[in-house]
Amino acid sequence: MDQENKQLVAFSNEKQEVGVQPGGELEITGIDFETVTVDIVDTDVILGNPGTGGTVTLLGLAIFLFDEEQVPLISINGVMIAPNVLLSKVGEIGNLTMQEFVAVSSLLEEDLKTSEVEAEDSEMDFDAAAEILAMITEAVESMAQAQQAIAEKVEVSKDDGKFDRKFIDEEGDKFSVAPKQPPPETPALAAAAEAPPVPQAEALFDLKLLQPSKVVSIEVNGDVESRTIKGGGGSEESGFNPSNEAQFSTEVLNYGAADDDLVIFTDNDQYFGDNKMTRVIELAPTFPAGFTVTSVELSGFPSGFEIEGATQVGSTYTIESPEIIEGSLRLHLIYPVPSDETFTVDFKVSADFDTTALDSEGVLLESPPEATIDSEDSRIFEMRDVSTPEELNYTNASGEEVWVLANDPNPNRVFSGSGNDEITGSRAIDFIQGGDGVDIIDGGAGDDV
Repeated sequence: MDQENKQLVAFSNEKQEVGVQPGGELEITGIDFETVTVDIVDTDVILGNPGTGGTVTLLGLAIFLFDEEQVPLISINGVMIAPNVLLSKVGEIGNLTMQEFVAVSSLLEEDLKTSEVEAEDSEMDFDAAAEILAMITEAVESMAQAQQAIAEKVEVSKDDGKFDRKFIDEEGDKFSVAPKQPPPETPALAAAAEAPPVPQAEALFDLKLLQPSKVVSIEVNGDVESRTIKGGGGSEESGFNPSNEAQFSTEVLNYGAADDDLVIFTDNDQYFGDNKMTRVIELAPTFPAGFTVTSVELSGFPSGFEIEGATQVGSTYTIESPEIIEGSLRLHLIYPVPSDETFTVDFKVSADFDTTALDSEGVLLESPPEATIDSEDSRIFEMRDVSTPEELNYTNASGEEVWVLANDPNPNRVFSGSGNDEITGSRAIDFIQGGDGVDIIDGGAGDDV
């Protein structure tokens, strides 16, 4: 046995915990097998010394005892202990018998899968697996009955090295279990036999709810060029950081050093107005290498909503062949305000495998079994008045993420330079400071300074 896979554990008067390596060798000293007590808590096996009160908790060993490929070789004071012999000393786990513990932990299902292997290769057919569970159940009732049951159900022959270590007892002899009828079904076994719920597949894309960024453009009127600045929904950080603090932030448009003529809108009139607001949904695909997003669908929005660049059919918005820029797709969601609606939006992203795709070393990627992948996720939306960051996104009592759409825009602060500037405020609270030059300032609605 490789020394790296060999674990040495010495019993003492104290409590110890040891992480068990699957398929390794576990050598325990300082106590005899006849003296040691054995209990199972969750997936851990606890060995105890009644005389001193010392214990050794073998983390995760309970699972490995039922897996012939993972179970380690176990010896106590130099005596090799087979898994069934160790389990024969286990008492009740709470109010469950060992048989019910195995069923509830789904360990029975793994052993029954092994039963599909032919008997001469694994000796773990259905009847043999059931017999092992019957032996464990008898062991719970009393140590003496368990030892007698094991003696009645084994055939002994010297180990010739051909048998799996799971079937070697402390004498170095091979044992096999005589088949018999499975034990009567208990409520715990009946529950384990039912098909478990299928977990929801993890979405192959990440979602963020952000603020629109400001837009700067150059407009030409005859021979005169002028810069036009249309403000976004918050600070520069709000365009990439989804935290509530970043999303509830004041936008600062600082052009105090400019000497050209500026046209400034504190909020972009394309996205903000008396009866509309805008947020950005950022979608970042995480599909396997070689897959290209072919379409994005969002469904469930109430009437009056608009997604820039999407085709709307009923309450479903579709973007075909979306342009993924720097790893993500940014969708401007324009919505009517004020409102107090709550609704759920379903996201569906489809991707096709590109048969000409290459890996990082320029080698053609192998085609997967399925050339098309559909991935889905959903978000709950809530529309309401917001006056603090804490009133934005949150996780509800069911553990679901809720995205909040505010009815009002964030405040703005504007500083212009020495040019002849034209500044137009919004319905938000605007602080506007014009520099030198002849400026035209319209504060718009809101309590402006």
